Amino acid sequence: MTPLRTFIALPLPEATRERLAEVQRELARHMPQRAALRWTDPESLHLTLKFLGYVDPDRVPALEALIGEAAAPYAPMDTELGRISAFASPRRARVVVAQFSRPAELCALAAEIERLAEPLGFPPETRPFVPHVTLARLRQPMDLSTALEPFPPLELPTRLDELVLFESRLTPARAFYQALATRTLGTAL
Repeated sequence: MTPLRTFIALPLPEATRERLAEVQRELARHMPQRAALRWTDPESLHLTLKFLGYVDPDRVPALEALIGEAAAPYAPMDTELGRISAFASPRRARVVVAQFSRPAELCALAAEIERLAEPLGFPPETRPFVPHVTLARLRQPMDLSTALEPFPPLELPTRLDELVLFESRLTPARAFYQALATRTLGTAL
């Protein structure tokens, strides 16, 4: 069987995705070399908690159990998207992001997923977890500090209530995501 490219994420509500699409359009007007940016499809906007990579389809039930166990102790989260920034930094941007203002609970959930994934053979992430939504990717690093500077924090309240195991299919134009398993936060297995 063909391996599936997978990740675990919190999908964003429709109203949040719509507002972020407006932000993307506004950002596009201020960006230098617009052609160098690849904007994330607003329908695909989400918060990735763990990228798993390629897995055999027969491992999906174990990953479904993992997200069920991770979701159970957490109630739906009322959080907020805050500042617009870039990774690695605004001066050497590769990715334009909207960061979460109150990340503690999101970081705890990501750490729980890391803890549960390691015994299944998924190595822990070595970089610190910074909860964010990817708005655009750049083909080459560039200085976006001047373009991002005028954007105030979004102060966009967001309710996150589902944990999803996604399959990601890459095409030259964009990535397509399909939910393989979904668990509502705060529900028992």
